[in-house]
Amino acid sequence: MVGSSGAVEGVQLNDGEEYHAESVVVAAGSASRVLIDSISCLKGRIPYLLSGSGVSFLLNQEALGEKSIKHVVRTPNRSGACGLHLVPRGDGYKHLYVGAGNMMDWKYRNGASLESAVWILSSIVKEFSKDLGGAKLLSFFHGSRPYTIDGYPIFGQSSSVAGLWFLSGTGRDGFHCSPLLSLYTVNQLLENTYRADLGDDAAAIFNAFLPERPLIQCYSQEQSIRKVQKQVYCALHETGGSLTTDLHVPFPEWVERDVRTIYDKLDTEYALPPLVLLPLICRRWDIAMVRDVLNAHKEAFVQKPIVDKTTS
Repeated sequence: MVGSSGAVEGVQLNDGEEYHAESVVVAAGSASRVLIDSISCLKGRIPYLLSGSGVSFLLNQEALGEKSIKHVVRTPNRSGACGLHLVPRGDGYKHLYVGAGNMMDWKYRNGASLESAVWILSSIVKEFSKDLGGAKLLSFFHGSRPYTIDGYPIFGQSSSVAGLWFLSGTGRDGFHCSPLLSLYTVNQLLENTYRADLGDDAAAIFNAFLPERPLIQCYSQEQSIRKVQKQVYCALHETGGSLTTDLHVPFPEWVERDVRTIYDKLDTEYALPPLVLLPLICRRWDIAMVRDVLNAHKEAFVQKPIVDKTTS
């Protein structure tokens, strides 16, 4: 970012070339976190941006003959991901698109993990058809979905840096929402000189997700425990995991104890979404990192978290 005196004036590329403008829109998906971190006055003021790393594949299923997949098939959303889905493509259902994983990363990942790839390929054979093991692998795809630590998007203008706008944190909904988000953002940038029929409630809805805001809390810690228990069950099923014989307590109680321990170590009253709790349960994230982020946000906003009472 290029700017001075609390205002943005443009951007500087890696090669040093600069582009100047009155307004800059940060819409770099999960990589937006890097730009946010480069502006010191925004520390703790914007919900921490996470990266949902996803992988998918394109297969050639001609060798399967009559056993090839001819219809779109998918599982429900589960395990913090968007479910497995098979989408036949091309003349005669020659190609098959297979997706998609969602590995939550604390920082932007430029590339997929082998773990995600193995899970997708093994799951489609195990859960849909063993005949898919004979399909030919054509292409591999990777992308990162931008999630915030409270699970809600960030839209609109910064209240700390004049001319700086954000459009991120949409998770897996960004593609479908992009027509509406683009219209609203252009309308705001041009100070309503560009009219778009967005409905009477558009401003109120978007203002709820301003980039500099307290964390939104849509349920209690007790409710978050119940929700993440279901996600852990699904994760065990998908990965072929098994329950150890030395738990000494029912599995739901073991998950509950673990999550309560996590909340105690975080020293927070805030209820984390299941997408954020899962990596902590799996010990993929350092609890101290999450605690530091929550504390920084709490210090930036003295008031209590916004509570969304419309969500159960």
